[in-house]
Amino acid sequence: MVEEDMRSVNSQSTEHLVYSMTPREDTPYTPYEVDRLKRHLKFHFMTPCQKFKARKRKPWKLIVQILKIIIVTTQVFVFGMQRGNFVDFEQKTQLSLQHLLFKGWEPSYETMPYPAAIGRYALYKTTEIVDHLNYAMTNFNLTEKLAIGAYGFTEDQAGLRSKTATLTLVKFQVGEIFPNNVTYNLNPNLDKVSLTFNATKLENGTEVYDFQQVLRNNGQELSVNKLHSMELNFSLYGIHLKQGTNKVNVEPDCLLIKGKIKYDNSKHNGQMTVFMEIELVSKTCNDGSIFEEDTELETIALILLDSVVVLLCFLSTVTCARSMKRSVILYRKSRVFFKKHYGYKCTWDDVMVFANFWYVMIVTSDILCVIGTGLKVAISHQEYKYMEYSGMLLGIATVLVWMGVIRYFEYFERYNVLVLTCKKAFPDVIRFMICAATIYIAFTICGWLVLGPYHIKFQTIFASSECLFSLVNGDDMFVTFSVIDDKAPTAIWIFSRVYLYVFISLFIYFVLNVFISVIIDTYEVVKQHYIDGSPKTVVENFIDSCPDDPSSPLYISDMYSTRQCCSSAGCWLFFCGRRRDYTDDLTNILE
Repeated sequence: MVEEDMRSVNSQSTEHLVYSMTPREDTPYTPYEVDRLKRHLKFHFMTPCQKFKARKRKPWKLIVQILKIIIVTTQVFVFGMQRGNFVDFEQKTQLSLQHLLFKGWEPSYETMPYPAAIGRYALYKTTEIVDHLNYAMTNFNLTEKLAIGAYGFTEDQAGLRSKTATLTLVKFQVGEIFPNNVTYNLNPNLDKVSLTFNATKLENGTEVYDFQQVLRNNGQELSVNKLHSMELNFSLYGIHLKQGTNKVNVEPDCLLIKGKIKYDNSKHNGQMTVFMEIELVSKTCNDGSIFEEDTELETIALILLDSVVVLLCFLSTVTCARSMKRSVILYRKSRVFFKKHYGYKCTWDDVMVFANFWYVMIVTSDILCVIGTGLKVAISHQEYKYMEYSGMLLGIATVLVWMGVIRYFEYFERYNVLVLTCKKAFPDVIRFMICAATIYIAFTICGWLVLGPYHIKFQTIFASSECLFSLVNGDDMFVTFSVIDDKAPTAIWIFSRVYLYVFISLFIYFVLNVFISVIIDTYEVVKQHYIDGSPKTVVENFIDSCPDDPSSPLYISDMYSTRQCCSSAGCWLFFCGRRRDYTDDLTNILE
């Protein structure tokens, strides 16, 4: 209550500060110049509709932002469908090759059940390693016959179809382990040995793939104690048919599929995990004449769309930059005016009246959108490695583009509640989050350290944080309690119960409710300001003292009483044209 009373007194004293200040006797400003400054400040902070009513100035920034939202959203939708189609092809290609080359692969490995109902795909015997490699190479040799997908073998340096693969062995330089007498002799330095995995021709003329024979031919041997990891590299050609609504109406992509089957034995815990990675590289298709007309039209449409996006972002950046420059100039003139006319030094609150962070956000979105569009153009030239970066940049830019329109809601009291609540609650929320984050980080580290070896949701520090964040939002509480390893010691089991009960009670019943109360208190203050009026700075009260509404002809006369030193479009864009208005008069007087 005391704090609210002090705020009320401060607001009342600030509200009448302008009127209690009397001009200095040696002021260089005439009443006419003071009134013009009021009108100029009031015009600067008018809504686009009020500016149009006052000086018939069209709301170009608003028009550009609306067009940018429409065009950028259209671009993102088109790119999102293309990207989703390509990523789906990549994932399905990897799954089909895993079914083809991995012995004992089952569809259950493809799903992500929670909690996990099946372990990772892994090998546990030396014979399984040999059988797995032989099985993979045998089926790789039969890819064109067995696979449903459109896959083909690549050519070697002689131009012949190559059905071979490269096997890379990563081994310790010295690796001897004697479990009987608990001794070892290890050199941690690693050596890499690359082998060509060719087929072995038997006496009857048939060709088989024998991993052991490949090792013997190259003077190597399979020693799991020395083996750190293996990598089987292969390559195939593939064609991505991009399906339309009722036909294949887009030119297919010809791709080089670079595959890697990795055998990870780095932990030497008796489990060798096996997984596959693929990379798609664009290749030039040899024949695609039936798609030339459709492809040309699609290419022109995409180039036109990207060009319009870049143009709108450029115009948006220029208009926002001009507005920010005008705000800075107007603040400097106002600061000089209050100093010379009233002997008043502008405070930080007065400075923030001229600050508009919405423009900063809009310019940031424009920069991200232009960079993302540039990467998107590179993708259209078959540079698929930029696809993820382009998606992230365009996604963030889209969020900022849509949020940039919220600034226009500030002109409507009923729609401005969210913005004002966030703005006023931000300092309190930051202070609250800093205190809550210390407790949260402490629980995160503790959970990972104690429960990590026995609980799937605490195995890593990031998984621990994600688990606790989910608990705060009421997600998977029973599962979190129940999935702890049955083989965990009793003390760990008891600790997990106490740990989870304390964390859930503390954050859900206390921290979360306090956080909500901070927002609600700010919201109530904002609502009260709509009834009683919000506290205003000296500059704002000075502007409010201007009796001229937007329909006053004085705004038109002020505009026509100025002259342009440069009227070209280039001057308008690059700020070299400026009006000789009251700012010039004030500058001359001060000089």
